[in-house]
Parts: sequence; C-alpha cells; structure tokens
Amino acid sequence: MAGADGPQPAAASPRLQVTLNSDDPAYFSLGRVDAASRALDEATYDGFVASNYLYAARDCGLTADECVILARNSLEACFVDGATKARYVERLRAYCDGWRPAPRDEPFREAI
Repeated sequence: MAGADGPQPAAASPRLQVTLNSDDPAYFSLGRVDAASRALDEATYDGFVASNYLYAARDCGLTADECVILARNSLEACFVDGATKARYVERLRAYCDGWRPAPRDEPFREAI
C-alpha cells in the first residue's frame, strides 16, 4: 500500500501518534524462517519489529525519516517513566546522528 492509502500520511501526521509494533512473531512471518522464527533470507519478513520496519520501508515506501518518526512515537508511547523514555529517545537520536544507509549491494546479514 503506498500513496494516500498507505502509511506515509499517518506517519507524518502531528495529530496522530502512529507506532509500529510486533506481536507473536512466530505467527506472522512471510517467507522462510528458522525454528526460532528468524528470517532465513532477505525476502522474508519474520514478524519481529526490525522486520516490520523493513517491510514498511521496502513494501510500503516509508522513508528512513518516517521510520524514525514511528520509532520515536513508539518510545514516547511506551509504559515506562519519563526519565527512561528520555534516555531511549536520546539513544535513538544518537543512533540516527551516526546512521548511514547500507550500500545497495551489501549482502543479507543474518540477525544477531
């Protein structure tokens, strides 16, 4: 789903706090997974939250910035105290400050 019907308008909305979540990854994989429900190749979405972000970017067209907005929304909506939220948001900001896209020809790496 892309365009006006896709997640991009919701991700960018200042009035709607959209988050991207994962629940029961073993039941929501698309493709080949191992016994622990982890993706076996780059075409598989294993249902874990990192894979959900890949799906949102690859198949729904979210940009890196839109994925960061979703991640920050998730941190701001989580059930922890304000100081813990602030630390998590700061870690996200620090990660994003040093982030660079991987080269297109980089081979698939198995999740650690």
